[in-house]
Amino acid sequence: MNQKQRFKALLIICLLGQIIFKASVFASSPPNITGVYISDDGGAFYIRQKGNDVYWFAEHPGKKYAHVFYGKMDGNRLTGNWYSVPKYGKAENGILRINLEEGGKLLTVTQSTGNYRSKSLRQTDMRSIVSKLPKQTTGTFSANSMNDLDGTWKCSDGATYYIRQSGNLIFWFGEALFSGGQPQYANVFIGKRNQNKVDGLLVDVPKGNTMSSFNWTLEVTGTHEMAEKDGRHLKFTRIHQESNQTSPRTRSTTSASTRGNTSKPPETKSAPKPNGLLTVILSDCKKHDCSRILVTIYGGDDELPIESKTPRLDGKDGIASFNLPQGNYIVNVDSRYKEELLLPYKTKRTYLKSGVKLKVRL
Repeated sequence: MNQKQRFKALLIICLLGQIIFKASVFASSPPNITGVYISDDGGAFYIRQKGNDVYWFAEHPGKKYAHVFYGKMDGNRLTGNWYSVPKYGKAENGILRINLEEGGKLLTVTQSTGNYRSKSLRQTDMRSIVSKLPKQTTGTFSANSMNDLDGTWKCSDGATYYIRQSGNLIFWFGEALFSGGQPQYANVFIGKRNQNKVDGLLVDVPKGNTMSSFNWTLEVTGTHEMAEKDGRHLKFTRIHQESNQTSPRTRSTTSASTRGNTSKPPETKSAPKPNGLLTVILSDCKKHDCSRILVTIYGGDDELPIESKTPRLDGKDGIASFNLPQGNYIVNVDSRYKEELLLPYKTKRTYLKSGVKLKVRL
């Protein structure tokens, strides 16, 4: 074989290598699962994928659930958090882990927390369900405080927003007026609240007719009022606030057996449990950038978020301290991304008696 023939053979080998490499990369890339899915219990899931970030809104009027989800894709696995919003049902939340199968046409739940019900999601065509899409509602739970945004909010452009506040985290599903069987737009919002300012990312989902996304800032201007800080200066008003379907954080605890019985003395409340200091120590936090970490404490029978903090740097470690009543708590360490989105990083359970120092290795 002369030099020219050897060069041609080498060139062919290089080209074949590139083809094989590109094919292997393509084969290993996870599919984009943007679309409409139907769950095994009949719920509708409107899913939007942007890179490795996945957002959805899910609803089922008959089963009385409606929730927003945000998660991260890792190969053919999806992990994230779901939070109910007050279109149907009650305030709940949890973690989901999902496997993608059949090229993303089938999503199988492998692990869930909270009262999550669906076991699998199957991709479908919007045309097959457009006539059955649930319309706007007045909502199911609502707060009556400027410090808690839970409730159904009407926008000045006619859209309805079902908002859930959990600690300083804000989640919502919004849908515009219907046109041609679908909302003109439908979106989910993942963000956080800092005093009276709400910042986050709004992402359209395929219940509506648009597919955009942008950062949005709102200002809480009253107990039942918010306003857009930029752009069209949209205004939002909370409705349904006088209903007896109040937020679980403010709901009356009167039992059915004591209603209307004025002769029975009121129950004696037990003395509150003394507080203790729960200190979360994040090892080598300086290396991981403390400003991108959020520590959230979950507690109570429903394991709802109580308080969130960004740790302060103490040498190489990050320190976050919480003054809490004695009891069982879940400590969740989240990594904050540049668009202020959250993804579960590490979770630990602990019992707080007088003072506990919990070390978490990053």
